[in-house]
Amino acid sequence: MNRNLLVLFVFVAVVSASSFAQNVGISSTAIVPDASSMLEIRSTNKGLLIPRVALSATSSASPVTAPALSLLVFNTASAGDVTPGYYYWDGSKWVRMLSGSMCLTLQQAYDGCSGSGSGRNIIISGTNSVNLSDANASSIGFKSTHSNNGVAVSADNTSTSVQYATIQATTNSNYGTVGSVTPPTSAVMGNSSGLAYGVSGQIAATGSAQSAIYGNNLRTTGGHGVYGIGFNGTVGESNYQAGYGVFGRNYGTATTSNAVGTYGRGYMGVWGETVDGQGAGVFGQNASSGTTYKNVGVWGLGWVGVYGVSNNLGSAGYGLYSVGMFAATGAKSFEIDYPFDPGNKILRHFSMESPEVLNLYRGNVELDSHGEIEVQLPDYFEAININFSYQLTPIGAPASGLYIKQEIIDGSFIIAGGNAGQKVSWVVYAERNDKYIQTYPEVKNVIVQKKVPDTYLMPELWGQPKSKSVFTGPKTEPGQMLTPDSKLIQSELPILKSGENDSIENNE
Repeated sequence: MNRNLLVLFVFVAVVSASSFAQNVGISSTAIVPDASSMLEIRSTNKGLLIPRVALSATSSASPVTAPALSLLVFNTASAGDVTPGYYYWDGSKWVRMLSGSMCLTLQQAYDGCSGSGSGRNIIISGTNSVNLSDANASSIGFKSTHSNNGVAVSADNTSTSVQYATIQATTNSNYGTVGSVTPPTSAVMGNSSGLAYGVSGQIAATGSAQSAIYGNNLRTTGGHGVYGIGFNGTVGESNYQAGYGVFGRNYGTATTSNAVGTYGRGYMGVWGETVDGQGAGVFGQNASSGTTYKNVGVWGLGWVGVYGVSNNLGSAGYGLYSVGMFAATGAKSFEIDYPFDPGNKILRHFSMESPEVLNLYRGNVELDSHGEIEVQLPDYFEAININFSYQLTPIGAPASGLYIKQEIIDGSFIIAGGNAGQKVSWVVYAERNDKYIQTYPEVKNVIVQKKVPDTYLMPELWGQPKSKSVFTGPKTEPGQMLTPDSKLIQSELPILKSGENDSIENNE
């Protein structure tokens, strides 16, 4: 009994003496506590046991009554939003202390931080990566919202190699990268200061997609699906024999007669070149199923609507070549520089018109001693002609008895009834009957019913509005493309000035 009282007395004395010291040390042996600590507990084989309580939620102080700020407990319960682990009281709620098995999300790392957020960075070094994934339907793997000046997402690649992408998006369907913007800047912007591409799109050889880069403008009053500015605004290349360098298509409805597949504006609106001897520099095709007059492959509008130049002005070259019928509302003519004043005047000759599809052959012959002559025509004459007619003109003296002794047989005919040795001029008219005329005999029709009623080739000549034209193609005014009734199809293309480009780049 006395021994126990002695031990208790010594312990109380030590504690009482230590209570007046600057700091306290607790150990199984005598220690001098570190001067920087108010309390030091030192042991090599024991630990500090924090009170164990069963919390119900981070917002509830229970079972602790009026916890002090920074009070530390170990929670043993799994309830509400708490799980077993260390928690401290921040004055209004319990805050979980990070454990080795926990994973801190970016939202937890930043949303709980105070201040403006300046200088917050996530650094990924080596070959590591941040994987953002969500398999839910219509989900977003990564989303960045920006409501002020600047760039929502900025990625820089300082490598001098062109084989790496700053941002790469891969998808099995729909879109790899989607951008949306309200002011007149850029939804998606790619910038390169080296050899790399600003924006690059690629489809794998095994893929079934159609477009490496896809631009879709859903406006109905103008705008662009893909817009390019530069020394070459847009460059298209194809490494496939049957492919297209640049392909433009307009999916306007069938009743929209003013839809434009490809629109070019500049000193040369459209410049096309081919490196193939059988290729086409510019090719226009109307692939609609209709056969009405409004079906136009290439529409030309200007002082000269369509101008063609052959780089082979010999027998093999064509400035303009038409497969099918050729028509003109005006007079068909040839024009050359006037021989006696070529710098100031044009000499113009016109084609003869006929309600028949005719070929004309002519020549001069000299009659023999009997006043006759056999005229030989080209060997193909009867293969492409029918229904012949003749005209004979005696030269130098009258020949009242001049006549056609034998009509065309085996490519020749006989003139007779003239004077011996007399010169005779002859003309043969023949109705064209080659394979084209035989296959499409309707082209010989003189009066043709219009496919679309109440339309005109030149409505202004009949006091009708241009909307009643058979060919309802677009017209242009400076900076605009209009319908025949002057309704706006496409406004002037906006050109970004250098200052505007600089402001976008500086926001990065």
